[in-house]
Order: sequence, then C-alpha cells, then structure tokens
Amino acid sequence: MEQGVFGLTKKLSQGKPVLGFTDTETVKLDFDELEFRNVKYWAERAMNWFKLGGYIILKSSKNCYHVVFNRSVS
Repeated sequence: MEQGVFGLTKKLSQGKPVLGFTDTETVKLDFDELEFRNVKYWAERAMNWFKLGGYIILKSSKNCYHVVFNRSVS
C-alpha cells in the first residue's frame, strides 16, 4: 500500500490509495476521483500510522484533493 515515488504515477481506485512522497521536504498525498470523506479517512489513517502530526486537505478540483502533513520527510 505504500510507494515512495517522485510524483504519483498511478490513478487511485476506490479503497486502494497509493501513498507517495512528491518532494524531498514535505509529506503529501494526492487523491483523484475520491469523495472527501474517504480522503479524510486515509489522511487520518496515514497521520496516525506514520505519526505525521497533523495535516491540511486542499481541494484542487471536483473530487480531487491534496493532503499536506505537518512533518518533513526523513
């Protein structure tokens, strides 16, 4: 379920998110074609599992979101 890449190359399908690091400084997730409640669920789960310490969800377009966590990449 976890994949470290520069940019996300796979499209998300319902219930099968791809975790990716899009740069070398900030932990981010990119969700396309997913409802907000599912984005929030996966953001909470990733935050708790990886101890990321908070996040913000940004809407880029309809059902497309970016989650930026309050932790730098180690």
